[in-house]
Parts: sequence; structure tokens; C-alpha cells
Amino acid sequence: MSIHHERAAVHRALERWAAGDLEGALAQFSEDILYIVNVDGLAVPFVASSLGKEDLRQRLQLIKATNSSPRASFTRRTTAARS
Repeated sequence: MSIHHERAAVHRALERWAAGDLEGALAQFSEDILYIVNVDGLAVPFVASSLGKEDLRQRLQLIKATNSSPRASFTRRTTAARS
């Protein structure tokens, strides 16, 4: 898969997440996804890393349950082109 296709899949996942469509967001990932978060999972349990789609589903369900707006959970970053 090219980087263009990978980025498009991430954008689709974020759009579906922002729309409240957990299953639509998860559909963009492979079953063996490795979701890595650089945060202390004991201090903030809903943002811990996970391995596999089912583990990620549980993590995202917990995020939805603890946040009133799923949009608050993701921000979109752009990088400036190098000269």
C-alpha cells in the first residue's frame, strides 16, 4: 500500500470517528493493528496502547464513553514542506 493510500485510510478513519461511527473507523484498520500511544496508561487508561482490532475497539469505546465529543480526541496536523 502506498503512503497516499495509507494517509487516505487514516483520514477516512478520522472522519468516521468524528461522525461518531466507531465501526466505520475500525473498518479502516487491519485485524492486527498496533495502536501505540505515548501516554501512561495507568494515569490515563482510555489512551493506552493496544494490539489488534478488538483491543482497539474496546479502547475507542472507552474514549467515546469518557468524552462528550469524539472530535476532541483527534486533531489534524499538517507539516510544512521543507525547502
